[in-house]
Order: sequence, then C-alpha cells, then structure tokens
Amino acid sequence: LVAIPQMMASLNQALLQTVQGELYLKMDSELPIAGSVKARGGIYEILKHTEDLAIANNILIPGESYARLADPTIKQFFGNYAIHVGSTGNLGLSIGIMSAKVGYRVTVHMSADARQWKKDLLRSHGATVIEYAGDYGKAVAQGRLLSDLDPKSYFVDDENSRTLFLGYAVAAKRLYWQLEAQEVKVDEAHPLFVYIPCGVGGAPGGITYGLKTIF
Repeated sequence: LVAIPQMMASLNQALLQTVQGELYLKMDSELPIAGSVKARGGIYEILKHTEDLAIANNILIPGESYARLADPTIKQFFGNYAIHVGSTGNLGLSIGIMSAKVGYRVTVHMSADARQWKKDLLRSHGATVIEYAGDYGKAVAQGRLLSDLDPKSYFVDDENSRTLFLGYAVAAKRLYWQLEAQEVKVDEAHPLFVYIPCGVGGAPGGITYGLKTIF
C-alpha cells in the first residue's frame, strides 16, 4: 500500500478542485507467485481443494503440519487429479502455477488474444495451455466440459466459486493491517473510499464483501 501524491495532484488539476484526504494504491501487482489480485482467490482455491483431498484420503490429519504436502510421494498422489480453469490470463497464472507446484495435471483454457508471455510462463511451469479462437466465454465453456468428463478433475469457476470469493475477500483484512501500520484513521469522520477496476469474475465482489465486513 503506497501513497500516490502525484496522482492526487493530477486529479486536482483535471477536476479543477482540491480532492480532500490522501490517495493510496494497493499494489497487488507486487503479490508473489502470480502478481495480480487473481493470486488471492486462485491460490486459495487450489490450496483449499488440496486440503480437502488430502484430508479425505487420510494424507493429512487436521492440525498436522501442511509441510507434508511438499513431500515428493504426496505430489505423485495429486498427479492422479486434474485441474481445469478458463481464463483471460491472470487467474490462469495463479491457478496454473499453484496447481503444477502441488502436482496436479493442470489445463488452462485461454482465448487466443490472451498475452503470449502469460501462456509461455504457464507452460514453463508445466501447465497445459489450450487456446481458443473465440472469446473468453468459449474457453470457459470448453474447460468446464472437459473437466466434467473426468471424475478426478476439478473445475475452477471464476464467476460462481464461493472459495475464490473468500480468497479475494482476504484483501480487505490485508488492507486493514496496512492502514493500521501507516496510521491511517478510518472512521465516520474519516471515510474510506475504494475504487476497483473491474473485469469479469468474482474478484471485485469478494473484495467489496471483505471491505463491507471489516469496515
């Protein structure tokens, strides 16, 4: 979370008035592993699915150290399972990189206009990338279809997943701690306004739910 006074000055100049308060940027571009807000929901979803599978198959006992999941023999177990996701890029990165790290067979279904470097990065981590000439909706539909054909496959639904939603919501708790650390007061006399650039999917919904819950 960084102050952006030059952006504030530009706003004041454009609006021909003085905007009150301070302006900050929440830099989810600096998040490790996937470098976007999608890292919050995507990584959480895969780890939650991994936890569920591990407990159901007696690989992990509740309360036991999760470091066991890094064991090579356990990674082989997860290789029996598949993950599918439809993505324009950033969600695919978070799902693909984390799934491959755990050991899953992961396939990311992307529209052809997605950034090439994202496809290359996914493949370098061991993910399979399938490109579609149509739009994002076609990639999602085909990914869901292929996942449904495999009983050991799990489809990450960007627009309807409660787990993704909850992963995104954690952003509000992180923001709360960062505001506290920077001694930024938020109360009735000092309201917090949050502006979120939105695409498709559950990220803005999850974040605003978290903000509403905490603030």
